[in-house]
Amino acid sequence: MEVAIVGIGCLSCLGNDIEDIWNMLNEPSAYQNIIYNAKYEFTSYLQGSSKRKTSRQASICRYTLEKAIEDSTKYIDTNSIDENTGTIYSSDYAALDANLKFLRQVAENDPEICSPSIFSNTVANSVLPTLCIPKQLKGVSTMLIESSSFVYARNLILEKRAKRIFAGWVSEYNEELFQDYQAMYGEQHFAEGAVSFLLQDMDEEKSKGSYCNVKNICQINLGENPWGDDDSEEKTESLIQHCIQTCLSKSGNIVPDVVISAGTHPKIEQMEAKVYSSILPDAFVIDRIASLFGAVGESSFEFGILVGSLCISHGMIPASFRKNESISDIHSVLVQGYSKIGNYTTILLSEL
Repeated sequence: MEVAIVGIGCLSCLGNDIEDIWNMLNEPSAYQNIIYNAKYEFTSYLQGSSKRKTSRQASICRYTLEKAIEDSTKYIDTNSIDENTGTIYSSDYAALDANLKFLRQVAENDPEICSPSIFSNTVANSVLPTLCIPKQLKGVSTMLIESSSFVYARNLILEKRAKRIFAGWVSEYNEELFQDYQAMYGEQHFAEGAVSFLLQDMDEEKSKGSYCNVKNICQINLGENPWGDDDSEEKTESLIQHCIQTCLSKSGNIVPDVVISAGTHPKIEQMEAKVYSSILPDAFVIDRIASLFGAVGESSFEFGILVGSLCISHGMIPASFRKNESISDIHSVLVQGYSKIGNYTTILLSEL
């Protein structure tokens, strides 16, 4: 059974159109002046009072879902996106702007506090009003905090509990939070961003192709701070190697052409580099996803999947990640992710 990515929608500091992002990645000088720590413009698919009351986080989810549907037309008949399609989204800190708005309205005795949209940190009100109800999507639906929706969605498809799921990640801009991030991490870039992937069971659904297939996923918990002394780092490095080897061994021992690093902590990157040189010496390593797209929580993992999917569908590595090499004929990409709750995830993407 194969699970494939047949549509991608996003909002990012590099743009909101998939092909525009690809073009940006191939013209390094074009994104040297990227603006981080800001709210990015997007077209709202909400109207009237819904547009005014709904949280920015929920509006962004709806936007990227619609973009994923538009994008999927090159691979599937969008009429097949029926009511049994699921919607599973993740966030690092829920709808923080909406929560602050709610608290301010309570303090100011504002009558709008009764609006369901204001309570958008709950599962029903962050997902259902803007995604499921208007689009009549009645499949499995939930909102996860600090866990990958992509992993959960793929498992549900493999278990035959869904044929099709929108899996996404959203990190809305919040001024107070981003200022705290900046004070804590210094020069590291932080940016608002969101990605929606349309995942589909390729065995049961007809299509004209896909970005790529999701061959396998392996996840292991490293703990929240798996570094510090030599013994803990050696153990963590061993767990990372085990996770990668397990993912590859259960994928027909495909040797990836490209490896995309988690990039969420310098120590993790150092450990990964040792593992790559040991077991994947010939793979090209991309280790700047987090710094390029802006690191907020696990978002670098979702953007890593986006970049990996584009590398496979275009058959090459974007110029911005190469030095002087001419690297093409890309068939498989291994993407890593590390979350604040300690989950280390390895996913293998490959062509059909």
